[in-house]
Amino acid sequence: MSEWFVTLVLQGWLVIAFALFAAILAFTFWPGSRARWERNGRLPFEEADTDGRS
Repeated sequence: MSEWFVTLVLQGWLVIAFALFAAILAFTFWPGSRARWERNGRLPFEEADTDGRS
């Protein structure tokens, strides 16, 4: 492979990785997702079902 192709692939991967990171941050810190994170944070402290299964 030529050197320019390898450089193009490496720079493309950097752009894709940054875009993925930005998307994860947007999904996590979006104003409407606070309730979902609060609900998921309380899951370990909720009572188990009363039918004997956990």
